[in-house]
Amino acid sequence: MMKINSNVLKIFAVITMIIDHIGCYFPSKIAPDTYYLMRSIGRLAMPIFLYLLVQGFFYTKNLKKYIINCMKMTGIKISIVTILALGFSTAFFFNSVYALAGSGTAKDPYIVSIEDELRDVLLTKSTKSWVYVGVKKSITITRNIAISKGKFKIYAYDSNVTLKRSSDGEKSINGGEYPKYCMTLSGTTEIDMGVTATKSKTLTLGGNKSNFSAKKRSSGWLYLKSGTKATINSNCVVKNVMNNKEEDGGSAIFTFGTLILNGTIENCEGSDGGAIGVKKGSVTINNNAVINQCKSYTEGGGIFGMDGCTIKINGGTVSNCVAGEEGGAIFVSGSSSCTVENGTIKQNSAGLSGGAIFSGYGANLTIGKNGKGPLISSNNAKGNGGAIRCNGGSGKNAGGETKIYG
Repeated sequence: MMKINSNVLKIFAVITMIIDHIGCYFPSKIAPDTYYLMRSIGRLAMPIFLYLLVQGFFYTKNLKKYIINCMKMTGIKISIVTILALGFSTAFFFNSVYALAGSGTAKDPYIVSIEDELRDVLLTKSTKSWVYVGVKKSITITRNIAISKGKFKIYAYDSNVTLKRSSDGEKSINGGEYPKYCMTLSGTTEIDMGVTATKSKTLTLGGNKSNFSAKKRSSGWLYLKSGTKATINSNCVVKNVMNNKEEDGGSAIFTFGTLILNGTIENCEGSDGGAIGVKKGSVTINNNAVINQCKSYTEGGGIFGMDGCTIKINGGTVSNCVAGEEGGAIFVSGSSSCTVENGTIKQNSAGLSGGAIFSGYGANLTIGKNGKGPLISSNNAKGNGGAIRCNGGSGKNAGGETKIYG
């Protein structure tokens, strides 16, 4: 039988300290029960080290030299244990626990099932080509995912899944009075959500709206900075997003870049655009796209555009949206342009004017093309323009040019 002497105790104490440091440095990669177990095991290290320290104090022949050596060894031990903990945990968690399946190609996509896997791919696996990411299980987003480069096609892998905002007010994504978007794009990043040519399952970007209120604030799902591009395809649904943070307002998706909608945005709410807000950037709504039952506390129940933006409606449907002020479906202003060539805008309402569309403050509006145009019906406003309100005249509130065909 092995005798338990001071050397055995030292080895045991070092092992328990390493286990403790792994739990300390990487809590998000460990199940809660395992995390607490690892930290509990680590609590054994200190009493053992103190016991050995006291034993040495009583049995040393040179107390001064012993104290100096203890001080030196303390620094060395901390360095060694920290290096071992970081090295072991990095190798173990990123190679064993993650063990990302796939290579990121269309035929062999990365397969992700937890938040840290998704974050790892989007932040570290970018290439010059498109990177394909299959989401196998629904994931709760607890921290903002800020992507600064790369091109990613993200889709539901083999079943309908949701990337859902956490409802936990203590998570950093919710941040008290200043909650964050679930995903932020910067640089030249491009994302393609719900790749239609790859899989037929639905990827939902969920906002968990029912868990938020005026006292518990939330933010939007996707934020595009200038130079970025996002496409929401027909296999992607953005739903139940509430953007009611106190500063700056906001919508479910806000863009300074390029946004293309082929999919669905429904049951979302915010200010300055219930579904989409665009400033200086561009938004294109294509055939089969749907914006439904969205609400803005201010303007633009469906879409809010300003500051030289471009809005192009090629088709699709904007319906049952509500603006507290102007533009039940669409609000456009500030030297921007809005062209509605086709599609359906119906059953929207505004608290002030422009039940379907409000155009003013220097914006240009074009309805229809070559004698044909969209169906605009059953919209209403409490003030002027049950369907369309175009500000004319002169001064700061004057509208730009308005053309209606068909």
